[in-house]
Amino acid sequence: MIYIDTSALLKLVKTDEVEGPAVRDYMAESGDPRLVSSTLLCVEARRGILRGRPDGLPKIDLLLADVAQIEISDAVIESASRLPDPLLRSLDAIHLATALLVRDELDVLLSYDERLVAAAKALDIPTASPARS
Repeated sequence: MIYIDTSALLKLVKTDEVEGPAVRDYMAESGDPRLVSSTLLCVEARRGILRGRPDGLPKIDLLLADVAQIEISDAVIESASRLPDPLLRSLDAIHLATALLVRDELDVLLSYDERLVAAAKALDIPTASPARS
């Protein structure tokens, strides 16, 4: 299972970003993996695409339909508020706390957010940012 955050999902729609094909290739090489994320993904992805490519909204909605979304529960909020990394932003903490809920089934956290990737690595969660040097 792949936990996909908003930065990675948006790469699949924003054609001007070089990482898009790398994300597609990574997921294809993973053998059509099950994608999972926080319900936060829906809001972040739609808001993010509206800022730069509003014509990409239908594609975002198609991609979101393929992602199993985990509710932001009280347990997620509690976990997110107690993550030790002081540089981790609030919404990224929600993503990380959600990934921790499915940690036993998780193969990798796919993200281009450097703070989220660093915090995940500190908790021994495997991460990937295809095409990022």
